[in-house]
Amino acid sequence: MLSLRLKNPEEVRREISLRGYSINGFARKINSNPGYIGKVLDGKRNPYPPLAKKIADGLDMDIRDLFFVADGRKRETD
Repeated sequence: MLSLRLKNPEEVRREISLRGYSINGFARKINSNPGYIGKVLDGKRNPYPPLAKKIADGLDMDIRDLFFVADGRKRETD
């Protein structure tokens, strides 16, 4: 299953803060679950493309600048 992974979670947290939002406030702004957004920012969850797009749009950024594709397959070395 195709999902996206944040390239740099700390950068995204910084961008959210610089725009004057808490994680909860930002989640409300993009109409998403604050707990799930927190898990995405902690690297515990990978959002599907629609949520990744909402995060990027909420920060007025391009989705390609924030996320890379995580296809869910394990590497041979795992």
